[in-house]
Amino acid sequence: MSIKDRLEALKGEMSWTKFARFLGIRSQELDKYLRTQKPSSKLILIIKEKFPNLSLDWLVTGKGDMYIQEKHTYIPRIEVHEDYAKYTSNMLDALNDLVPIRLLEDLSALAPGACIALEKTFNFIYIPKKELSCPAWGEQGEDRIVCFSIKDVSMEPTLTLNSIVAVDLRDTTLKSNKIYAIYFPEEKTTTLKRIEVIKDFVLIKADNQNTPGFPKIVEIKKAKEYNMIRARVIWAWIKL
Repeated sequence: MSIKDRLEALKGEMSWTKFARFLGIRSQELDKYLRTQKPSSKLILIIKEKFPNLSLDWLVTGKGDMYIQEKHTYIPRIEVHEDYAKYTSNMLDALNDLVPIRLLEDLSALAPGACIALEKTFNFIYIPKKELSCPAWGEQGEDRIVCFSIKDVSMEPTLTLNSIVAVDLRDTTLKSNKIYAIYFPEEKTTTLKRIEVIKDFVLIKADNQNTPGFPKIVEIKKAKEYNMIRARVIWAWIKL
């Protein structure tokens, strides 16, 4: 993999002109690096500043993983070995301290234009009140928090397959190192990913570094235009 290939992996869907603007350098300067295949120490430092978790070894030589394994922010969660249904039934005596949250089929219910109120479900997850940072419902009784089961491994080891997450539908403010339900208009899919806010851009990444197609860089303007940020993960039950 050449330096151009590695920079292309970094820029994602951005054009080279936008990528140069993102880095804060002139397009001609970036063009020179692409032609000569010899990035200066200045460019390497700029890229490292923009991508703090990027492996310099990977950037310069192409060896190893693209990103350094990082420590992630804590998501409140209950870790149990037994089946979740059994876990829930054992806590029914403390029902007054538990909040029933709707467990929806999949993240497609969060896509723009979808109506969560019309989603038919008879499944609920009971979450301790102390684990929730906001009310479960809005003023009109509408859902504010809903739950989903994890259907892929892109966020492992943080969120494992078949674990359950709760998302706050009203929290769409971009905050670095938080996990969000993100809608991708090109693929028409909604998935959970972690973000980093870098000036006018948002870096969208999977905790599992082997996830194809990630990280992606998207302009914040585009993210808002397409309502890409749908909800923030606020709680998780991790299946061990």
